[in-house]
Amino acid sequence: MPNTDDNDNPGMTSPGMRRYQSLEDEIAADIETILSGPKNTLYETDTYRQDKHGIAILYPRVEYPLGKNPVKGPDHIRYLLSIYPDAEDLQLIDQIILRPRRIAANGTELMALYIRRTKTLVHYLYGPHAYNISSTLSGSEKDQHRFDITRMINRQFHGADRQSDMTLPPLLYIISMLPHEGGNDIDKFFIRHDAADDGGADAGLDAVSHYYSRYGY
Repeated sequence: MPNTDDNDNPGMTSPGMRRYQSLEDEIAADIETILSGPKNTLYETDTYRQDKHGIAILYPRVEYPLGKNPVKGPDHIRYLLSIYPDAEDLQLIDQIILRPRRIAANGTELMALYIRRTKTLVHYLYGPHAYNISSTLSGSEKDQHRFDITRMINRQFHGADRQSDMTLPPLLYIISMLPHEGGNDIDKFFIRHDAADDGGADAGLDAVSHYYSRYGY
């Protein structure tokens, strides 16, 4: 995507990044980009297979050159899918798009979109965290915790006490919340965080998002 000077186009905040009136407007614009954008030129494709069902994993062709890339690769996604306990839920997904963009406003970040019509799960950039899932949950809202790989769903591999709580990475939590009804709806998954949280992490994600936006993501 060519660079555009702010003075030439007041609707642009920086190259490849547009200014929107609200978070909903930005999400709507991004959905349109996903549905009509050139995925074949922007993304590589890998596959996770579960019996006869395959899930295409689309990840950016462009690599982030500065430091650690927060965009997870296909190996990581396949690993998470392989430890997901309910095969029926995975049937709801035909493709996962790892979109290297951060959409956030007023302490709210977009984690994922689920496009029911095409069974597409779009996974965004957001701050690292995990969900505390107790065996005694009664449908109440799940607690959020900082991500801790030693307390993930596959805790038996890390020697954690089976009587203790367990935590889920956000992707697995999102999958567990996918609707089983079809239709043309688009489901949105958000995380809200305290305004006093680490602004450095937000700035890092914004930098990655800005970098990828310049390439048309």
